[in-house]
Amino acid sequence: MLSAIMPTPIDVFYGRNHAISERLAAIGEISLAAIFDSLFAKSLLIAATSYFEGRIQSDIIAFIEEVSQSPLVSGLIQSKAISRQYHTYFNWDDAKNANSFFRLFGNDFREFMEAEVKQNSELDSAVKAFLDLGRDRNNVVHVDFATNATAKTAAEVYYAYQTALRFVDAMPVKYREFANRQER
Repeated sequence: MLSAIMPTPIDVFYGRNHAISERLAAIGEISLAAIFDSLFAKSLLIAATSYFEGRIQSDIIAFIEEVSQSPLVSGLIQSKAISRQYHTYFNWDDAKNANSFFRLFGNDFREFMEAEVKQNSELDSAVKAFLDLGRDRNNVVHVDFATNATAKTAAEVYYAYQTALRFVDAMPVKYREFANRQER
């Protein structure tokens, strides 16, 4: 039976590479499996966070196009607020919450989202997992990919990705929910 939820590219990436890791271990290539697993965890971390970046940016653009109904507005937003700006949206170093991101949409939206996160422990966990992955990604990429190991295994990165995905999936809904409240 097919799942009602389509796998993301990250699900496919994890599944394929996890199978390779298991095969290496099964044939007794323990050292090779350990080397592979280290690279797999770092690659999965970068793949997951890149996927999130693309999703968040495209979701913002889709929402802007929907509410503005103007290619001029969405074009301006895309060139000045989206393109090459993603890593400024979040406070990765002191990541306890996503308020810096929420504030980009105005203080009213920040307050709305602070309340939403406070009321919903699943969303709170998702935000924390998302920020944790972003911080880990920056450490791997900016410290020295070749020598810097991630503290997480591939399985831990994948679990954090699945948790963080709930935040990414929730944001388009929250944009519209907030906008609908403002129209009333």
